[in-house]
Amino acid sequence: MSDTPPTPATPPQGSTPPSSDPPAGGAPATPFYESFQDASLKTNPRLQRLASVEDMARSLVNAESRLGVPVDQLIRLPTDPKDEKAMREVYTKLGLPDKPEGYGIKLDATASDADKAMLNDMLGVAHKAGTPPDQVKALVAWWQSKGAEFQQQQTAQAEQARAAGETELKTAWGAAYDTKSKEIGRLARDLGGPELAAELDAGKLGSHPQLAKMLGAMLDKMAEPGAPGGRSGEAAGGLDTPLTSAQATAKARELEAHPAFRDPKHAQHKTIVAQRNDMLRMASGVKQ
Repeated sequence: MSDTPPTPATPPQGSTPPSSDPPAGGAPATPFYESFQDASLKTNPRLQRLASVEDMARSLVNAESRLGVPVDQLIRLPTDPKDEKAMREVYTKLGLPDKPEGYGIKLDATASDADKAMLNDMLGVAHKAGTPPDQVKALVAWWQSKGAEFQQQQTAQAEQARAAGETELKTAWGAAYDTKSKEIGRLARDLGGPELAAELDAGKLGSHPQLAKMLGAMLDKMAEPGAPGGRSGEAAGGLDTPLTSAQATAKARELEAHPAFRDPKHAQHKTIVAQRNDMLRMASGVKQ
């Protein structure tokens, strides 16, 4: 007769495994999951294969080790990518805000209204497409860098054009460049006000070379005898055309309003004063 104890019988398949806790007072073992409130857990075959709570904890740890991340960090992709509702849940887990404003992206105070409107449109499209915040920020940063690059190019091109225009004017006017530049600025201030004068400042004439040439030609015409205001003969009321006393007086008043009449340093001052005096003599009936 052998002293080897008999091998316990294998429980039939599908039977409930015993609890890891020893029975009290010889009472039958109660599976640990019997105390669960959820009935579906009690009948879950995965739990029924476990002998104790410790086995369940070990199974969870081993599962996370195989997956590489905790279960709550897993994202299940929908079987149908066109399922907007299911994909929206995925995007939300990836950080998609509730509204476009939730991206928290704003332009600084120096941005134009057009740029701000474009950003709002961009964020709306990105939100509708489910684009995560980090990607949206990267796209906006790229857009801003391209805008700054474009602005720098525009500034450089404008400066190149101004320098080329200035060279063109210096070639056309020669030694008279400085004088004409100042006279054009004076004319712009007297007739157009400070804003036009700032636009046609001597240092900015190169940006408008054709306009500067026209104004320079006008100044030359205005400096010609008998042509006040850039007009000659009958149109100007010069000495070539007989005027009545009233017409001559009115023309004298026009000449007195000319900027050169009031500025002794003006290049046309002497000419305008002389023409005004001629008009006064004509008005009084005194022959030239």
